Amino acid sequence: MAGLLHLARYREQAGQHPIETITLRAAEELGQYYSEHALAVLGQADPDPVHVAARKALDWLQDHPQPSQAVSHRDLFAAVRCKAIPRSEDLIPAVELLTAAGWLRPAPPPATRTPGRPSRSYLLHPALYQR
Repeated sequence: MAGLLHLARYREQAGQHPIETITLRAAEELGQYYSEHALAVLGQADPDPVHVAARKALDWLQDHPQPSQAVSHRDLFAAVRCKAIPRSEDLIPAVELLTAAGWLRPAPPPATRTPGRPSRSYLLHPALYQR
């Protein structure tokens, strides 16, 4: 931004003059103004439900340490279930987001098979509990 203000002031001779301190301060003030404006606009925007669910899951995991360093999909869903996430399948995009970010990873299936449908579970990143 300082470069643009400098160009606006000196036009064709901009390369012959150093960028002045006053120009840098003006650029900083403009940056702060636009940053505050952007944060205000984003604060009023509807949040993405996937990000909201991922944040809710991450907060729950941090507040409820898992002794085995793993969590089942069922337990995670029970913790974050709400109007935006009424079914277990609705949590999958949030889990995928947390997996992509490195907070979760799919746990290997158990060595012995049990009757019924196997439950998905996830291993947790150790940094979840380092505050």
